[in-house]
Amino acid sequence: VQIHGTWRSQTDRLTLQPFAQSVTLAAGTTNIPLTFPGLLDATIYVESNGFADKVYAGSGLWFVAGPDQSNADKLTLGNCRATDGIDKQDLFLAGCADLAAVTPQGADTIGIGRTLNPNGMPVDVSPYQALRFWAKGNGTPVRVLLETAGIKDADYYQAVFVPTNEWQQYILPLSHFRQRGFGETSVYTGRDVKAVLWLNAESNGQPLALSLDQISFTNTGLLSPTTLAESNSDTTARTVSFVATEASAIAQTVLYYSLNEGQSYQAAAMNATRATDGQTTVQGQLPGQPLGTDVRYYVEVLHVNGYRSRMPIDAPRSYYRYQIDDRPTLLVDDFGGERPLNRIGGNSGLFNELTHGGSLTAYQSAQQLVLDYQVDQSDQYAGYYTELKGLHAETYTTIDLLIRGAAGGEQFHVGLRDGNGYEPRLSVGDFLPGGVTSTWQWIQIPLASFGKQLDRTDLHSLSLTFYNTDVPTTGRLYVAEIRLTTL
Repeated sequence: VQIHGTWRSQTDRLTLQPFAQSVTLAAGTTNIPLTFPGLLDATIYVESNGFADKVYAGSGLWFVAGPDQSNADKLTLGNCRATDGIDKQDLFLAGCADLAAVTPQGADTIGIGRTLNPNGMPVDVSPYQALRFWAKGNGTPVRVLLETAGIKDADYYQAVFVPTNEWQQYILPLSHFRQRGFGETSVYTGRDVKAVLWLNAESNGQPLALSLDQISFTNTGLLSPTTLAESNSDTTARTVSFVATEASAIAQTVLYYSLNEGQSYQAAAMNATRATDGQTTVQGQLPGQPLGTDVRYYVEVLHVNGYRSRMPIDAPRSYYRYQIDDRPTLLVDDFGGERPLNRIGGNSGLFNELTHGGSLTAYQSAQQLVLDYQVDQSDQYAGYYTELKGLHAETYTTIDLLIRGAAGGEQFHVGLRDGNGYEPRLSVGDFLPGGVTSTWQWIQIPLASFGKQLDRTDLHSLSLTFYNTDVPTTGRLYVAEIRLTTL
């Protein structure tokens, strides 16, 4: 039997490398190994006794993703870097890609897609806990989506990161991926993933540059937080802990903390202990601080392959945070870290994005929620909600939001919904005499302003709604913190 053909390596996409071998088969079934280090694709011919067969072997396809492509959007497949740092147990998506594009206006998207199979069939990635890849870009936020066969309305599980102009390794725990909320709720199983998509998270007509390399589903080198510091009046030292998966891939972990709003960070050592179940716990101690201190922190991981990753993934742009404060407050959300839930365990999402035509995109980045809205047609509205899980709020007197606008003058309504479905919505203009500006400011709304009919012993959600009757009808709002306070 003659076996021959050509193949390409993921580190040299331009060169077709020939191969050939001749084997004599014994009776029965014979397995013939063909070795292609770092395979991108191969064309294999098998010839015997005048018969021939042709086999194509590949590992998925790159494509430009998005419905609104233009001539300015260019996908190139250059030569990739060596992949000897990839764990052999990973599910590796071979190859690399570069995208130069312009983000569309409105709700449209553009980006890069990578199928897991050449024929587009789904793949079971449920044995893996994280998506790992190397990326660099131009500072435009990017939304990573897992396209699955079971979701039909494009509300795929997703996470957001902001690539810088230097190569960085990202390890995104799959448990932190979530739906945006405009489609039907679907449980992520990992058993039917068809493709990974990297799309623009902002739609503003600005350039999008993105390079991707060494993509894999992995269980290696993953840190998951188990104990984070909470805001309270405790002035003593705080211990934070993370669980490491396949800790042999981690050479060192360092805890960084800041006491001056992120202007500078100090390092603190972290210690690893291996439990009887095989898991490794990594702990670090944050020094005690006086009342009134705002502490930000993140963890940096040095991997044995020489690369670094951070938790949260965009650190220090994003960070974990706690405040040492003796005021009776309840922090609802500070949009920190990579948690898919708010600070009291509630989900968040969007409403009326499709049904009423209003456009709203949302993502968390750099310790803030970013809401891009467009409700410029009659009767349109769109909103964001976060669950309060039946919160008993009788002891609090105000709801406080730290906000700013991209341009200033943005208008929206704050709503509270109780267990009976009653939801009064109040205009922020009634509580900000100078209106929303482009600088950070607190808006403080007395809970009594929502009226006596609202059951403050059973609050189910908080909402931010943009209406067509408000001006401007297109804009961007930033939210850094939501809390309840007792005055």
